[in-house]
Amino acid sequence: MGISTMREFEEALRYNFDGIDITGYLLRNHKIRKDSERLKRRVEELIIKVKQKRITDFIGNSY
Repeated sequence: MGISTMREFEEALRYNFDGIDITGYLLRNHKIRKDSERLKRRVEELIIKVKQKRITDFIGNSY
């Protein structure tokens, strides 16, 4: 499954898709690919989003 937007990424996490392709989401266009700082921020956003998803799942199961 190819992911290119934040909404698609959130849906993939929500429905527990396996084997997602996030290169379109991370890189978007050539300007980001050439700018290492912007690429680093995109990867950090991705990591934070995945960690939040995991925490949300944990809290949701405890009620």
